[in-house]
Amino acid sequence: VFLNANALLQAAATGSGVRWQWRFNGVELPGATNAALALEAIQSHEAGAYDAYAWNAGGSAFTAPAQLTIVQPVFFTQPLPASYQTNGGSNVTFTVAVAGTAPFGYQWRFNDVNIPGATTPSLSVTNPALEQSGIYSVVVTNPYATVTSSVALSIVIRPVITNGLTAFSVLQGSTFTLSIVAGPSHPLAPLWYRWLRGGSPFPGSTTSVPYIVITNYFTTNLQSSQWRVGVTNGAAPSGVFSPSAGSVIVTMIP
Repeated sequence: VFLNANALLQAAATGSGVRWQWRFNGVELPGATNAALALEAIQSHEAGAYDAYAWNAGGSAFTAPAQLTIVQPVFFTQPLPASYQTNGGSNVTFTVAVAGTAPFGYQWRFNDVNIPGATTPSLSVTNPALEQSGIYSVVVTNPYATVTSSVALSIVIRPVITNGLTAFSVLQGSTFTLSIVAGPSHPLAPLWYRWLRGGSPFPGSTTSVPYIVITNYFTTNLQSSQWRVGVTNGAAPSGVFSPSAGSVIVTMIP
């Protein structure tokens, strides 16, 4: 039976005036003097051998012992964290701990696909690259249940800007776009872009896309403005900038 479950043991005898006594591991149970024995919210210490003996004026007889075994569905005592982030090339090991009734079976998965040979409580991801970002999970079974725990692993790599900001001119009141090309990026390890004008954050300047649209452009600062963008992620929280020093000039044409 399961831990905390209820159980009912029953015995039968023929004859008149039959009386009963239940025993647990050979010791009489106080008050257990009916043909049935009800066990409620069973605990581990109640596992063992139960029997009963019946008697009347004609004599006595014992039942065969009934072995009560208590089992538990598998459950996690140490599940995986919801998410984990590390730099590219830094080894990662995930470990879970479970309890319940053995034996336990383990199967690790990456993005819902079984990882061959990954059938122990631990999984190591060695020298991880960006493409190894994803959802890692472990399915644990015992004869009575199946449980799953998952972690979103983000591999972050310092951004590289391959096409940075360049200076140009625009007409007063017009719309223009500032954009760069940077990488690498992954849905679980995205890049963020922080746009600066004159050294200060531009309103709405932190974006998840590598461009910003400026509408109705106007400046009184010598008909030009200075722009810079910082690309950030977990490997470069302070940013990789374009240009790497100074700013690019956007000149306004009256």
